[in-house]
Amino acid sequence: MGSKRFTFVRHASVTVVCLCSIVIMAVLYSQLTITNKANCITVETTGNHASSWAINNHSNHSKLSSTKKILVYSTTRWLKDWVGTKWDTSDVFQSCPMTKDCILTKDKTFLHKADAVMFSWDALGERRSKRKQGQVWILFEYESPHYFRPDSSCWRNDIVNWTFTYRRDSDFTLVHGQFSQHDTGYNVSEMNQLLRSKSKTAVGFISHCKARSKRDEFVRKLRSYGVDIDIYGKCGNLTCGGGKDTKWKGVWNVTSGHRDNCFDVLDSPYKFYLSLENSLCKDYVTEKSLHLVLRHQIVPIIRDGANRSLYHPPHSYVDTKDFKSIKSLAKYIKFLSENFDEYLKFFKWRKHYSVGTVSGVLQSSLCDMCNRMHHQQRYKRLYSNLENFFTKTHDTKTNQGICKAAKDVR
Repeated sequence: MGSKRFTFVRHASVTVVCLCSIVIMAVLYSQLTITNKANCITVETTGNHASSWAINNHSNHSKLSSTKKILVYSTTRWLKDWVGTKWDTSDVFQSCPMTKDCILTKDKTFLHKADAVMFSWDALGERRSKRKQGQVWILFEYESPHYFRPDSSCWRNDIVNWTFTYRRDSDFTLVHGQFSQHDTGYNVSEMNQLLRSKSKTAVGFISHCKARSKRDEFVRKLRSYGVDIDIYGKCGNLTCGGGKDTKWKGVWNVTSGHRDNCFDVLDSPYKFYLSLENSLCKDYVTEKSLHLVLRHQIVPIIRDGANRSLYHPPHSYVDTKDFKSIKSLAKYIKFLSENFDEYLKFFKWRKHYSVGTVSGVLQSSLCDMCNRMHHQQRYKRLYSNLENFFTKTHDTKTNQGICKAAKDVR
């Protein structure tokens, strides 16, 4: 089974992506320009209108096979830490099974020189920027659509070629961990003493209060049905060690050997971890239920908008979507708490699966990106409507769409 792991120059046109009124003008330039007008994005392009991919399709093989420079315009602390001293070198790609001839940089002076640019939503509209011909733009976003940016009234269409997000249908997927299937040597019976010593029911780490998923209310209702719950973070009354510079490292686990005191409490004395996402969106799965939690001896209770069977080994979690009400969920939690043999069944998967971190997933995606950069014609693409891809307006009657309403707390 292996590891589970879980595209530009258009001709004489001006595309205005905005919900406000802006005059559309035809402009002839040999460049693509992004400007911010009244919080809206204007994209000015030239080239053949029938072509949505600004690749110089030359027969010169040396140009196609030369080193590709990928600029990470929107960097994150965890990505900086993971790359470490390998910026501006090809070291990150040396373990790739196919193409290794790429360089990763965060030096923004290469904005008009890089072969590809990775950026988040917030990077667009910050400043006027010229786009070189043939440059691939990659949307790099790991938050749910609810939190891309405070003002999302202007959608940036017809400018993004590839997506690098948590979504499984992205060009490159950033999943918070993975599982490998093999004989791990895990002995459930040897864990009996630790598992039997657990004296508390459930724990959760929540610092984003009043989230769109209404998880605060979910916790209150679960408590009202007799489930004992401790909450760490800003939304609870418990705290743990580790400052700002260490907590994020513990979350992403990109620093070798790093352990965070906050998550050490999961092994004992708690039986369940409340993995409650801030948004109930398609494929939105974070560290709260993947590598961060499952490397500890605890059973996650998951509440999100994803199909968990695509991410987790069988019988490794409790999914709130499987219950008709919070009351019935509470009843099941109490049943497992009082019946050790039934609770123990949620650890048998560990005999056959091991937990990987986000580092392995990130490495695999970057290798894929490097390979595609050397075969751009094969992977040419242009997203004409990112709003449809990321949001698809929620239907309140059917509760269908990329993100759904929290109906279980009504």
